[in-house]
Amino acid sequence: MARLMNSTGNIVDIFNLKKEDISSDVIILGACRINRFLGQTAYAYPVAAHLIGGYWYLESIGADDTLKKQWLIHEAFESYSGVDLPSPLKAELPLYKEAENRALQIIAEAFGVNPAESDEVKALDRAIMVAEALELMPNKEYWNEFASQNNITPLDSNFVISKEFCYEEHLQKTLTDIWDKVFSSQDLVANTKNYSIGIFPDKNRGWFEHQRYGDEQGGGLWFNEDKELVDYDGISSDLPLEVIEAIRSLGYKVDKTFETE
Repeated sequence: MARLMNSTGNIVDIFNLKKEDISSDVIILGACRINRFLGQTAYAYPVAAHLIGGYWYLESIGADDTLKKQWLIHEAFESYSGVDLPSPLKAELPLYKEAENRALQIIAEAFGVNPAESDEVKALDRAIMVAEALELMPNKEYWNEFASQNNITPLDSNFVISKEFCYEEHLQKTLTDIWDKVFSSQDLVANTKNYSIGIFPDKNRGWFEHQRYGDEQGGGLWFNEDKELVDYDGISSDLPLEVIEAIRSLGYKVDKTFETE
């Protein structure tokens, strides 16, 4: 038994997690503060950056929602244990590995993910791990040899989050937006030539993202009770006209002050 407190104030046994222990807030916060590669990277690289980069890859190949959900929860146990254990160390700790496997099933059930994991997600995890290592760790010769010996084709370095965006506030907001998009019931979605737009009617908020550049050219949308856009973030420029037109097509209002003159 290992009873630990998390940000909800609840004390949970991480070796025997129950469905009621699971919280997306706990998972996202932990992911933003737990670093990969034992913290030995060129700059702090939290689990959240790993999840975001992998999600962007899945978006780029048009992966289905099940794969995206599997990807977002595959590191969730780490937010309860407080550590991202490298595979060689995890292999020496069988009780931890057993607890992680049990927890993944509980977390999957809590978020309606079935099956909980897949070979595709495991392959992506390896491919992006090597890509991250090649960008962030020393001794590139070792990592190239590791990839060759294990038949791993690293992802493009574009899916490794740059230092400029690798800070807690940005990662937490981006991962929260992704989580809401993938897991929330969202009745309103529109796609334009360059953007995808979604609105959560029950939350008076939504999101938009570029179909090629993802959240780097996108962000959040906020509405009042009268379905009027009151604010947006994520980009420093004006809201693109095609996003505005898509919002209107979904039955929401956008004042002309948001339009580019």
